[in-house]
Amino acid sequence: MSAADVAEHEHHGTGLYWKIFGALTVLTVVEILWAGWFGSDAFIVLVLGLGLMAGTKALLVALYYMHLKQERALIYILVVTPLVLVLIMILGFLPDAIWDLSQQAR
Repeated sequence: MSAADVAEHEHHGTGLYWKIFGALTVLTVVEILWAGWFGSDAFIVLVLGLGLMAGTKALLVALYYMHLKQERALIYILVVTPLVLVLIMILGFLPDAIWDLSQQAR
């Protein structure tokens, strides 16, 4: 971490961290409401919504609390590559999950 990064970190103070904490809290409450609202009736919507919110929370934690916002491009490549692979796997298994759910409904 360079001196400029340390100065930028000290410049933000705790206000930025409280804002991120507030955003994480709001997202957690929305996740709970989302799960209660959709339940098992709309499983795909439930899972996609919760996954999107969890991914957003993970991104906020990684960028601000783990200080990855100041890192070079290589760290983003190391983080994004596995996420893309997981997304490809999820999209690959999604048709099977939909098929299984449609068979259970019969």
